[in-house]
Amino acid sequence: MKKKRKTQKNWLKTGKYAVLTAILLLAVTQLGMTYHTNDQYVPIRVQNGDTIWQIASVAADNKTDVRSVVNDIIETNHLNHDQQIYPGQTLQIPVTASRADTVRQTFAAP
Repeated sequence: MKKKRKTQKNWLKTGKYAVLTAILLLAVTQLGMTYHTNDQYVPIRVQNGDTIWQIASVAADNKTDVRSVVNDIIETNHLNHDQQIYPGQTLQIPVTASRADTVRQTFAAP
C-alpha cells in the first residue's frame, strides 16, 4: 500500500512539472505572436498639427492595434510617452511593406 501512494505522489509531482512546462511554452510562443517585426522604417517630417496618434493611425493596417504602433514609434525614436513632437522634427516610422507607400504619400512635405 505504501508503494502505491509513493508512486501516486511521484506522478502528481511529475504532472505538476509537465503542466508548468506546458504553460511556460504557451506563454513564450504567444509573446512571439503578439510582437510583430516591421519590415522597414519610413522617415517623415512632422508638420504643424501632426500627432503621434495620427501618424500611427496611418501606419497601422486593419489588423494592427494603433496603440502598438504608437508605442513602436515612441520606442524607435527614443521619445518619452509624454514628450511632444514638433513641426520640422524627423521621425522614423516603423511600417510593414504594404503600408510604406501610404505613409510616404500621406506625410509628404508640401
